[in-house]
Amino acid sequence: MKVNGQLELSAEEEKVRRFLTDPDQFSQCLPGLRELQKEGDSFKASFKIDVSSAGISQLSNISSSMRFIIEQQKGEVTIRGQGKAVGMKVGIELRLRTMKIPSGTELRWEASLELGLLAKFFGEDTLRKITEDNVSELTSCMRSRLG
Repeated sequence: MKVNGQLELSAEEEKVRRFLTDPDQFSQCLPGLRELQKEGDSFKASFKIDVSSAGISQLSNISSSMRFIIEQQKGEVTIRGQGKAVGMKVGIELRLRTMKIPSGTELRWEASLELGLLAKFFGEDTLRKITEDNVSELTSCMRSRLG
């Protein structure tokens, strides 16, 4: 599944890039984060992801554990992650592009999610809703920290 979006932040571009590449800062905005362990140029994270919007009465959240690598190029940050959610293999590639604008920084992002059996279990429409809810929480947090 692919999702994308953009947001304008009042912070300067360099401050936004530092935020995106520092797991200690960026992780504070990750919905459902339970634990973070930095390991050199990568980090491991475990989550309890809210899936209550799926409407399954006996399932309100799922656990996930993933390893992430952050790569930087001029104007772009890529975060790649591999791991498991409910024992099923999952992956994400998140590309974040920053651009200086008169009011601060424009952040454009694209995410490719490899959800394997989770996609079959929940269905794409439900997964898209869950993803949108979590992205909304993430971007709200970023706005509160970066303007």
